[in-house]
Amino acid sequence: MSTQAAAAGFSLSVSVANTGSTASDCVVLAFGSLTGAECPLRTLIGFERLSLVRPGATATATLAVDPRTLGCVDNVGVRTLPAGTLSLEAGDIVAPAKHSVTLTGPDLVMPV
Repeated sequence: MSTQAAAAGFSLSVSVANTGSTASDCVVLAFGSLTGAECPLRTLIGFERLSLVRPGATATATLAVDPRTLGCVDNVGVRTLPAGTLSLEAGDIVAPAKHSVTLTGPDLVMPV
């Protein structure tokens, strides 16, 4: 994916299964991290509550990722979206689904 495409925003879909015997809510958390000296180690990029997932059922959360949550801010306050590896984790805190995407193209300066 290009940095230009990532800067336009994207969505992330995560399916979760209730393997227990009781209907339950599930909060799906999505974290992102970018390579780069100015980038945080891990950033919360989205979340969604799935209500009353029945036992044995699967539910899907679709999270709209705001590209500003991915940006890295330098010591003078300039936010950039750098080319490099974007690592994503989503789902259960104990065993999240993981995926990596390579961002190509020039580093982009993003609005504050």
